[in-house]
Amino acid sequence: RLLVKLIMGESYDGIGVTSDVFGRMLFLDGLKPSYMPKVGGVPEGEYLYKKIIVDLLRKEAASSSEPVPELAGEHNEVAIVLNYIKGTTIDNDRFSYDNKNEIQVFCWDIWETYEEASRLYPYSMDRPFKKQEEAIKKRMKHVICRLLLGISTTMVLTDGSLKVVTVEPGKG
Repeated sequence: RLLVKLIMGESYDGIGVTSDVFGRMLFLDGLKPSYMPKVGGVPEGEYLYKKIIVDLLRKEAASSSEPVPELAGEHNEVAIVLNYIKGTTIDNDRFSYDNKNEIQVFCWDIWETYEEASRLYPYSMDRPFKKQEEAIKKRMKHVICRLLLGISTTMVLTDGSLKVVTVEPGKG
């Protein structure tokens, strides 16, 4: 919750929506064996959905492309960059090249998470207030879920020692 609050800043709702999201996550975690079976049914096995999805993507993709590239080479990430400047991103390849491929960064365009929520749950001021309120609550749930997914992905892929750098409008 602290990481979500740090990323969302004043947008963070405190307890309401966040507790609802965490409650649903715990509920779904208890159901995981039924909706996320593992290959061969063994607890240490690979999740079946990964195999199915990757196979499907490869089947549906053009024969000249690889839709699921395998990550290779050394990973030298030193920071995660939280980018709040709308319409921008960081050129990770250029950053790495400029640093002789000795250091890399993860870039996370936080602004796009908010834009995505707005596209998925639009509302109009001429609609009843209750409908506007519902759309805003759905947006917040979406943002919190995406942030939790990003945080957990970063935790899985790194050892937790990354610096966090924010890029915000008007902050140079």
